[in-house]
Amino acid sequence: MPVLQNDGVDSISSQKTSRRYDHVATDEYPNGEYRFSRPFIPKESMAQNRSVAWAMVQYGGNHPKEKKPNAAITLNKSCLGNYECPHDGCPFTERPRVPTGTKKKYSLPPPSRNQCITHGCPLVHVPCKALMNIREVDGMVYFHHKGVHNHARTHELRATREGREAFNKTVDENPEATPKQLVNGSEKRAPVTTHHVTYLHLGKTQKERQKRLQETAASRVTDTL
Repeated sequence: MPVLQNDGVDSISSQKTSRRYDHVATDEYPNGEYRFSRPFIPKESMAQNRSVAWAMVQYGGNHPKEKKPNAAITLNKSCLGNYECPHDGCPFTERPRVPTGTKKKYSLPPPSRNQCITHGCPLVHVPCKALMNIREVDGMVYFHHKGVHNHARTHELRATREGREAFNKTVDENPEATPKQLVNGSEKRAPVTTHHVTYLHLGKTQKERQKRLQETAASRVTDTL
């Protein structure tokens, strides 16, 4: 496939960054002035409890070494934008990776690793000025989002909380099902990809299945003590 010349990419890039996206705000993809909260679930990771689907970098906050009763943990994050094909209408994107080293407000992500599979051209970075403050206190996590994401939605790394709960229920009811069988589904069982698109990744499904089986096995042992 032909590769665009640099001046062509720069020209299309300027059009890409000026495009308007009207994203509807949700808890997974907050947009504009948006607030929401959810319970902190100890069995989930810190990232699962304190993250949304946008690619963001933490640049500040307050995390006391010794957490006192009612002491709040705060995190400040800025959006990393997105890597997108510069051709108008092309949906190919790459999720930005978190930069290494000292992280500052509006830090830029590392360079893209991919080219567009359709046009064979380098992906362009679409910057973003959206910010989010996260506050964890008394078993709740409070999110306050500001700014508009003028770029395509980034690929999700994790299933939603509802998706994870539905996945766990499927594994609980079908502990003998292999990861591939979970992904494909059956006449009596919907594929786990209906719970969330991230379960299309067989390796992720295998890891999450094993984790759930270990949790339920440990729970049964505790119940017998």
